[in-house]
Amino acid sequence: MAEKAPNGARADPSKPVFRLPEGIDATTLRAQLDRILNSAHFKNSKRCQSLLTYVVEAVIEGHSDRVKERTIGVEVFGRDPAYDTNEDAVVRTAAAEVRKRLAQYYMEPQRDGEVRIDLPLGSYLPEFRPEASSERPEAPSRKRWFLVAAAVLVAAAGIWLWQRSTQTDLDRFWAPLLQDREVVQICVGQPTRLYKFAGSRRSELDGKMVAAGPGRADMLRSTTLTLQDMGMVGEHFFSWGDALAIANLAALIHSKGRSYRVRGGSSAPYAELRGSPVMLVGAYNNEWTIRLTSGLRFYFERDGAARTTFVRDRQHPGESRWMFPFAPRQWEIPEDYAIIARVFDPVTERTVISAAGISEYGTLAASEFVTNPSYLSEAFRSAPKGWYRKNIEVVLKTRLVGGTPGPPQVLAMHFW
Repeated sequence: MAEKAPNGARADPSKPVFRLPEGIDATTLRAQLDRILNSAHFKNSKRCQSLLTYVVEAVIEGHSDRVKERTIGVEVFGRDPAYDTNEDAVVRTAAAEVRKRLAQYYMEPQRDGEVRIDLPLGSYLPEFRPEASSERPEAPSRKRWFLVAAAVLVAAAGIWLWQRSTQTDLDRFWAPLLQDREVVQICVGQPTRLYKFAGSRRSELDGKMVAAGPGRADMLRSTTLTLQDMGMVGEHFFSWGDALAIANLAALIHSKGRSYRVRGGSSAPYAELRGSPVMLVGAYNNEWTIRLTSGLRFYFERDGAARTTFVRDRQHPGESRWMFPFAPRQWEIPEDYAIIARVFDPVTERTVISAAGISEYGTLAASEFVTNPSYLSEAFRSAPKGWYRKNIEVVLKTRLVGGTPGPPQVLAMHFW
């Protein structure tokens, strides 16, 4: 008689059959999986939930042959069937995260007696085993092992306290993004109104612009243009303030031993941002920042008729306390505002930090705020206990002198 798969279905004799251990059935295993997925270690990570659910269900249903890196990448993470697993490590990274979270889950004392689910190193096939109750008879060497474990715990506690004492507020603020071992994506806004001459009149118009000198302005005033004569080139440039902000952020990330990649906001594909820690730079020139902040307490809003931009507060919707004033010339702007946000974003499934000013000056001031230990230490002095484990929003103001932003001033903070 043909061998049967764990769920009772007839198995394909050409494929390996992985049996569930004696004493563990599918119902028990699914109940344990549900407990794990709803624990504090997994409930905020859709990626880890999806991977663990897939591999466990595959074994239960007798499809362990589908527990392979490429198949998981396609069926769990939506990758193209022909994707390069050497270039895209999404499955390996997610599996490493699952292993870490499982270890943290089973370290909790209340897990004693639960069925154990493990994801062994070098494999995506889960292992299951019953966990003996803490009421089992004590072995002769139990006291010795207890003393060893106590010594290890004391040493670990000492190391943990030392690390805590040496951590700065800057370290705590950046930890959720930098502890992720993926490359940090720095996604930067780009000019939306930058053009060059294009089309059949390109040479003619270039010649007129070059030839136009003192006393020949009338030649330019009499030249007509159509939209067909212009081509957008903003995707090739960053503004001065945003470029300096990139330098500040890249220097900090590099100093922490992490790799980063700079991408323009107008050309950064979602596939690159998903599953990666992301640093967003700029507001209205960066659609990803606007998407991220649109649902938060503090957000940007424009009044096109009044040519004014506001920082709005959803808890005080009728107030207009923070307004970016219109100025005929950019260097005459008296002040700028910025929003710092550090949140777990369900869209990218990773921590996202944004440093976004209404103009490039606010963005530059925001980048200085998040990379300066003194600014962060002063700002979080009155923050609630355990603030570094929460989502964060900060509203900043900077005064401008001759187009140069001054020190950022904290106007409001929100933690949740």
